[in-house]
Amino acid sequence: MSREANQRISTLLEEDEAARMLTHARTKADASKLQRLKCAGRLISPHRGLYVRPEAWSALGERDRALHLMRTLSRRHPGWVFCDISAGAAHGLSVPLKSLSRLHILTPAHAPTRSTDEICRHASSARASVMVDGIRMTTLEETTFDCLRRMGLRDGLALADSALRRLGLDDWERLADRVVVRHREETGLRKALAVLQLADARAESGGESIARATMLELGFQAPRLQVEIEDPLNAGRSYRVDFLWTLPDGRRVVGELDGHEKYQNPAMMSGRSVVEVLAAERLRESRLSAAGLTVMRFSYADVCNLRFFERLLEQYGIPRPGRPSRLRKPYREGWRALRLGKRTLRWKRDWPSPHPGSRATSSRARAAG
Repeated sequence: MSREANQRISTLLEEDEAARMLTHARTKADASKLQRLKCAGRLISPHRGLYVRPEAWSALGERDRALHLMRTLSRRHPGWVFCDISAGAAHGLSVPLKSLSRLHILTPAHAPTRSTDEICRHASSARASVMVDGIRMTTLEETTFDCLRRMGLRDGLALADSALRRLGLDDWERLADRVVVRHREETGLRKALAVLQLADARAESGGESIARATMLELGFQAPRLQVEIEDPLNAGRSYRVDFLWTLPDGRRVVGELDGHEKYQNPAMMSGRSVVEVLAAERLRESRLSAAGLTVMRFSYADVCNLRFFERLLEQYGIPRPGRPSRLRKPYREGWRALRLGKRTLRWKRDWPSPHPGSRATSSRARAAG
């Protein structure tokens, strides 16, 4: 019997791993066996009642772990609708991976909304839902709104940029129009629009979006994104840069966000070695310099170090129309009118906060608004 039980559990684990799910007990005997295997260190339980082999779990990234959990729970609880950041991950949006360990689901307004360390329940009015890859979740537009009204500027802008890309939109107002029509009376609409109006589908990664949000938080001018620069020594060839500023004196500064992925991800390396990738980067930078551009390179760690990032941008002369009074609170709120087609909506937007007592800076900030 023990051999048969072991074979049954092994089969369950293999089938569920192939289906990109975790294993749960089908019978009381399964539950006892799974628990014994966990105590022996042969299985782990990332969620109560769900099991997986340690080597299979360690091979997954944070996003895939969340998706495995959601698929499994969707099978066990067909009525559950995942929402907020969980739905964002399932839709492929840029979300903070550190927050994916806790799942978010919708709960009818009349039902209990008690949350746990593993599940966060949101009492909400009816939300449109879709089934994608075995997971029932709120639609992409509903998910975008729910996330933006709870996120800060950095994470929110990364999500908003990715939402425009996923929807195939190049104009944030088209998405904003839909959001206003459906969520006009809901809490958080103005906050969602405040972030959405800064969104740009040309941003290619969450890191680029967070870097741009940090620039705006610090009061610096928003850069142009993904601009093509012609190679001055090779007609017909061009290089696309992450960020581009044109300074008041006519000089142009390129901002390049360095990430480890371009040196580690085989898909981005295109079969080249690390040495070949580095050589290509040096050639690219030399050609940009030959075109008369100044290249400013920085890492994601540099972006997270606000004081260093501020000094870096200042050193390269990036225009700064609004200077924050405090790095922790670099924004102030002000009422503005937003035109959406034939409608006008008054909402609060975060505006760069000038240094106290600086009338000139305050005037420039108002003019920029």
